[in-house]
Amino acid sequence: MSILNSKRQEVKQSNKAQDFFIWCAAADKEVLNSCPSSERTKYNIIGASIFMTSLMAFISGSYFLTFVFPESSYILPIFFGFVWAFLIFTLDRSIVVSMKGDNKWIQAISRFILAGFIGIVVATPIELRIFKNEIEAKIIEINLKRATDIERIKNDNTELEEQRKSKQYESIRKKYNLEKLEEEENKTKIDYDKLDKQRIQEAEGTAGTGKVGKGPVYAEKLASFGIAKKNWEDAQKALNNARKKYDDEISGLPKVSNNNNPDESDKDVDGAEARVNALYQLSGMHWFITILFILIECLPVLSKLMTKKSSYEEVLNQIEDKIMCEQRELQSVRHTLTHENLKRAEEAGHLSGEVFLQKNKDKLDAELKANRVILNKIAECQQELALMALEKWYDKEKERVEANYIKSKPILENIRWRATNLTDAIYFYFNSSGELEYTENGTTEKGSWKFVNPDREIEIELSKVKEIYTLHNFSIENVDLDSRGTIIHLSRV
Repeated sequence: MSILNSKRQEVKQSNKAQDFFIWCAAADKEVLNSCPSSERTKYNIIGASIFMTSLMAFISGSYFLTFVFPESSYILPIFFGFVWAFLIFTLDRSIVVSMKGDNKWIQAISRFILAGFIGIVVATPIELRIFKNEIEAKIIEINLKRATDIERIKNDNTELEEQRKSKQYESIRKKYNLEKLEEEENKTKIDYDKLDKQRIQEAEGTAGTGKVGKGPVYAEKLASFGIAKKNWEDAQKALNNARKKYDDEISGLPKVSNNNNPDESDKDVDGAEARVNALYQLSGMHWFITILFILIECLPVLSKLMTKKSSYEEVLNQIEDKIMCEQRELQSVRHTLTHENLKRAEEAGHLSGEVFLQKNKDKLDAELKANRVILNKIAECQQELALMALEKWYDKEKERVEANYIKSKPILENIRWRATNLTDAIYFYFNSSGELEYTENGTTEKGSWKFVNPDREIEIELSKVKEIYTLHNFSIENVDLDSRGTIIHLSRV
C-alpha cells in the first residue's frame, strides 16, 4: 500500500514539474492535454531549455555586476541577476511563441541573430570567472605596454615642443634684428674704446703728437670720441629696446607641457571593459564556451524548426480560427446596426435641416437689405480716405525725389565761391566749360577743373598744384572741399 502511494506521489510531482516547463515554453496546457503525449514531451524540453538559459543568465549577470560595483554587498548583484534572468526568459518565450505557421525558417533568421547575441552576453561573465588568472596576467601585460607607450609619447612630445620653441625663439630674434643690433653695439663699443684710448694718450703725450696737454689735436680727438660715445649709447639703447620686446614676447609663449595628464593617463586600467578586452585577446579557448551558450540559446528555436507542424499547433490554429470567425460575425452585426442607426438619423435630420436652412436664409436676406445703405456709405468713405492718403503720399514722394535730385546733382558751375575758413581772401569760379578762375588776395590765376567721381569728387589743376577734392555738406549756399583731411569751407558769393 505504501509503495503504491509513493508512486502516485512521484507522478504528481513529475506532473507539477512538467506543467512548470510547459508554462516556460508558453504552451497552453489544456490544448496539450488533448494532443498526443509526444507534444507534451517536446514542449517540456523547450521549456527546460528556456529555464536553464535564464538560470545561467542569473548567474552570469550577478557575477558580472561584482566588477561594476566591487565594494557593494551581494544584494545588488542578486537583484540585477533576477532582472537580467527575467529579461532573457521573456525574450526566449517571445521567440518560441512568435514562430508559427509554415514560414518558420524565414522567421528563424532574425531569431538566430537575437539568440546568438544573447548567448554571447550570457557567456561573457562566466568566461571572465573561468579565465580569471589568464585575464589578470593579460591586463598586467597591457598596462605595462600602455605605460611604456605613454612614456615614449611624453618624451617625443617634449622633444618636439623644445624644437618648436627653439624655432620660435629664432624667429622672434630675426623679427627684432637682435643679431644685427648686437653687431652694431659691439662695433660702436670698439670705436668708443679706441678713440677714448687715443684721447687719453694725446693728452698725456704718449702717442699722437707726443706733446703733453690738450691742444688742437686733442680737441679733434675729443670731438671724434664724443661722436663715438653717442653712437655707442644709441646702439645700446636700440639693443636694449629690442631685447625687452624679445623678452616680453617669449614670456607670453605657452610653457613646454605634455598633452597627457600623468594623474589620469598613467593610471592602470582594471575595470569591466578592460577585462572583457583582455578576454578577447586571449587564445580561442573561450570561444568554445561562447558557442556552447549560443547553441543552448538556439535550442528552443531549433526544436521548433526540426519538427513538422504538430497536432498541438493544428488544434491551436483551429481554436484561433474559431475565435476569429466569432469576432468577425460580431463585428459584422455591429456594422449593420450602426449603418441602420445612421440612416435613420440622416432621414430625421434631413427634414429639420431644410427648415433650419430656410429660416436662416430669410433672416440673412432681411439683414442684408437693412444694411445695404450702411455698406454703401462705408464704401464711399473708404474711397475718399484712400484718395486723400494717395495725394499725401504723392506730395511726400515728390519732395523726397526733388531733395535727392538736388543732393545727387551738386551745382558748382557759373557760381563764385569764397573760402570762409582761411585767413587769405580766396575765391573760386568753376566755369561750365571746365575752366577755373582762382583768386588769392587779389591775384587771379587760370586753371581747370572736372568731376572725377560723378557729382562726388572734383579734380582742380593750377600751375603749381593738382589735387582731388571730395564734396561734403553740399547745399545751394555752401559746400566743403576735403583733400586728405584738409577741409575748405566755401560759401556762395
